[in-house]
Amino acid sequence: MESIEHALREVARQGTMPCTTAFEIVDARGASPLAVGEAATSEDLRIIRCQLGLFGYREFGSKGLTPVALEVPGWLEEKMQEALVDGSLPCAAAWQIADESGLPRLTVAAAAETLGVRIASCQLGCF
Repeated sequence: MESIEHALREVARQGTMPCTTAFEIVDARGASPLAVGEAATSEDLRIIRCQLGLFGYREFGSKGLTPVALEVPGWLEEKMQEALVDGSLPCAAAWQIADESGLPRLTVAAAAETLGVRIASCQLGCF
């Protein structure tokens, strides 16, 4: 079986790899996201283009691209509040809320931004 590190080297471009690509490796290898993130670090690869828009968008003139939502529906705020851990919304919980609600992940991140909720515990270990 091909190593995670080898798979990372195959897809890396100029020392970077998008978050979506890292998760393709997670799925293909049956590895944990953290194991892929740690392997990326050991290979000196930077993860870019966070699926929540939080980091990795410097080529677009900004660290992140997370917009602020004009309004957050009550049901979404409630789901987010229920998922808080030590006052922050874990990345995995944000993904789960988005997936279960049929919303883009960036929309959940925008709602968090609007509500002043910090997203924490990146699944790949980036933050």
